[in-house]
Amino acid sequence: MTPLLNVTGLQRHFFVEGKNEWLADKKILRAVDGVTLSVQRGKTLGIVGESGCGKSTMAKLVLGLIPATAGTVEFDGKPVTAQRNRAWRAARRHMQMVYQDPLGALDRRLTALEQVTEPLLIHENNGEIKPAVAAQTMMRAVGLTDNLFTRYPHELSGGQRQRVVLARALVLKPSLLVCDEPISALDVSVQAQVINLLDDLRQQMNLTMLFISHDLRVVRHICDEVAVMYLGRIIEQGSAKEVLSHPAHPYTRALISAVSTPGAKHATAGSGRIILKGEPPNPVDVPTGCSFHPRCAMATAHCKTSAPAVTRLGESHTVSCHLHTMIHHGSGS
Repeated sequence: MTPLLNVTGLQRHFFVEGKNEWLADKKILRAVDGVTLSVQRGKTLGIVGESGCGKSTMAKLVLGLIPATAGTVEFDGKPVTAQRNRAWRAARRHMQMVYQDPLGALDRRLTALEQVTEPLLIHENNGEIKPAVAAQTMMRAVGLTDNLFTRYPHELSGGQRQRVVLARALVLKPSLLVCDEPISALDVSVQAQVINLLDDLRQQMNLTMLFISHDLRVVRHICDEVAVMYLGRIIEQGSAKEVLSHPAHPYTRALISAVSTPGAKHATAGSGRIILKGEPPNPVDVPTGCSFHPRCAMATAHCKTSAPAVTRLGESHTVSCHLHTMIHHGSGS
């Protein structure tokens, strides 16, 4: 089966000023550094990792919002580029994004109904149904009541704003929905409502989703597959059940160990919580060998000098780690 979204060798590098401004010393920041992944129709791929690992940059590359340094993105068998031409606009109708900050994503001068109607006017609805009617129908579908239609963003709660953002993204009936930390700016009491709504809409509309999050509990609930990012690279990928139950990379194990369990006591030395050493390395100065080795308690001399290749552990489970055999077998309890 041909994937709806296919990403191969995707890179996005930025030039940043070095310390020596007189000599115009420039260094390369590798925000996304050779990502390869695919998403089948109707499936949800979760992208997880610490802040600054390149998740949001990759989302923008997938949608053609910024140009790639190298690599390709294919949507429904056609290449996606950042050239704002007719082909790009036609593809964008079927590829929509839900942003992290709903207030920042909305135009404060327009009412909720005007915001949701706007995409239909931009992409021309071909007169099948009046744009305002289609917008109202979608707004009701995401749980917005009629009395909220004429309100401005500042008159809505955080959860209501995110529902407006959802309605605006879904009113065009896209095939692919990219969600960039869609609940992180919401109150905990509202997060579950939005996640359940997303899950219901995904099934009703047969949506394919790229779901970016740092919350592994949410990823476990809504995603079919998981890709773990570290310093711009995918270091482990596979089915959500396999990766989260039998992690093969020490970084994945550390992320999973940090997930709190209701009723559990604070982490102690013998609690199973893995505390990583130090901070994530500077992406301008990536360590040699395995980029994770400065924070890895299991790192060997080989890890410090040789970058690990991608190893297949199962039908869909892959990992980039020299120590994967010991870790994978040790996690399968």
